[in-house]
Amino acid sequence: TALHYSVALAYRELGRFDEAREHLSQRGENKVQFQDPITDEVKLRAGGALAFLAARALEAGETEVGIERLRQAVAASPSSARIWGRLGDALADEGRFEEAVDPLQRAIELQPDSVPLLVSSARVLVELGRGSEAIVYMRRALAQVPEYQELRVQLAATLARNGEPIAAADEIGIVLQTQPQDTRLRWIRVSYLVGASLPRELRAELEEIVRYDPSDAGAHFQLGNLAIEAGEEARALDHLREAVAIDDEIREAHGNLAILLGRLGRYAESALHQKRVVELDPSIPEASLALATAQILAGELAAAREDLEAALARHSDDARIADVLARLLATAPDEAVRDGLMALDIAGKVFEAYERPEFAETLAMALAELGRFEEAVMVQSRVLTEIESQNDASQIAKARQWLESYEAGRPVRAPWAPLAATD
Repeated sequence: TALHYSVALAYRELGRFDEAREHLSQRGENKVQFQDPITDEVKLRAGGALAFLAARALEAGETEVGIERLRQAVAASPSSARIWGRLGDALADEGRFEEAVDPLQRAIELQPDSVPLLVSSARVLVELGRGSEAIVYMRRALAQVPEYQELRVQLAATLARNGEPIAAADEIGIVLQTQPQDTRLRWIRVSYLVGASLPRELRAELEEIVRYDPSDAGAHFQLGNLAIEAGEEARALDHLREAVAIDDEIREAHGNLAILLGRLGRYAESALHQKRVVELDPSIPEASLALATAQILAGELAAAREDLEAALARHSDDARIADVLARLLATAPDEAVRDGLMALDIAGKVFEAYERPEFAETLAMALAELGRFEEAVMVQSRVLTEIESQNDASQIAKARQWLESYEAGRPVRAPWAPLAATD
């Protein structure tokens, strides 16, 4: 464009003649257009009285009057891209997007390189769900004004909606080159990278968020999850702990941390975080079951009983919670925790409602705790027969050991422990 000529003159004054010649060789003949509201107003008035009156009507809120006057103005001056564009914008501002398409496209035909017209058309096409067409107009505008960051962000969103998350992430990446500290944009890019299934790039972006904002709990949480998926347990622990330290109410972070600690055999720590999950959302029965499991494996049997009873009160129809509570009441090594009568009452009701092998096993444990070994042997024998048909070696071994215990007149203690420790 003609701008190259001005740059060449500047370089020549500095004595940098090679650079001056380079810009002179790129000089074009087109004038550069800059948006200027005062100039726009002058040109609009020059477009005729109808266009001027239309503008005043629109400013006064007389929308229909303004649109009608613009229609009359384009009929009188059909070669005015500015008036066609003003008509399209007025219709779009009223939400009449289908009607706005034709005036805006006519305006672009008359003035193909007008960035405002290209942007207006893209906006209308996006509203109409015609994303592919809108993307073309946005790219044409950005080719002329590459620093138009807001438009590039809009282009990224349109690309993502159009099923092109990688291209969308690339566009946000261009904006971040000049605004690297903008974590809001980085989170937008994260959403596109998730859609593109690019875990390496996703991790890099999240690490950048943490670098610019170490207090971003969400980024630490996501990094912890990625580390779990990669098998990097120490890294996952660090990020998840940081997440809950910053924001103690991220339930999923507490839950994932509890699961990870449970895998590492650190059951007491796991129980602490699972307890927080239940506090944050008591409506999830699986969270109460996970809490009980961690507490039992950590040897916190009294706490497990208390929390299971509270969970059963909240989820009275959940057979799983009732079964775990009954099994704990029947088999806890701690006499203060055991309650055979309560165990039998709960286990009997569960088995009556759902005749499943695991519930029958709990019933047998409760019977044995009360000294009713003959009944326990009868129930456990049927359980063993059914389990043997499933060819699950570990379950068969446990079922046989428990049957032998009842036959010897001994109740089961700590059925969650390894076989060798079961007595």
